[in-house]
This record gives sequence, C-alpha cells and structure tokens, in this order.
Amino acid sequence: MSENTTNPNKITVVKRDGKKVEFNKAKIAIAIKKGFDSIKLPNGENKYSEKDINKVLNNVLDKIYTQNPEKIKIEEIQDLIEASLKEEKYIDVFESFTTNHFLIIEKEEINQENFSSMKRNNINF
Repeated sequence: MSENTTNPNKITVVKRDGKKVEFNKAKIAIAIKKGFDSIKLPNGENKYSEKDINKVLNNVLDKIYTQNPEKIKIEEIQDLIEASLKEEKYIDVFESFTTNHFLIIEKEEINQENFSSMKRNNINF
C-alpha cells in the first residue's frame, strides 16, 4: 500500500440513496468473494481460491487508500472492483459480478457467521 494513505476508519461511503456509512472493507471482501464463488468447475467446486479473492481485494483496497478520499460513492467502489477483475484477467468473474449485481456492499449487512467463515478461510482484510 502507498505511504500516503487515509485511515480507512475515516472514509465515508455514500450509498445510492445518499445515506452515509462508515467504510467497511469486509463488505468489499464479501462482494468480491460472492463474485468468485459464482464461478464453478464442471465438478461443482469453486474455480478460484482465497488467493485469487485476496489478490483482487488487495488491489481494490490499495486503490481506495491511495486515492486518499474522505468519502467515496458506492458506485466508485463497484467500478474499482470491476476494473481490478479485468486487470487481473478474471473475465468470467467480472461478467458474473456485473450481470448478477454482486455488489453486496450496500444490500447486505455483514453477519458474524460470514465474517468468521472468511477469517477461517484465510481471506485477509
């Protein structure tokens, strides 16, 4: 990450309805994970691993922190996720993410079970 970064606790996220909430990188992680989990191998197993999820997550977070915003719109976060998926050549995940609106960031509150499960699966945030 860049040396000149904003404390993520001081970033405000502006939702589509105009409501402002505190930045929560776990919500971004969940949205990205759902996109990756939607892509299966013929045997039904996930095509991608936590390593792939973390690669995109870290790319998105680095871009957010480097921009050093006081506030960021939910649409900007979605654009960063989509750009990172394309940059890292996860085109199938990009298509699924955009088609199925996996931007859970504003639609789903994190429940402790999801958060704990991600930690157990070594998804770093």
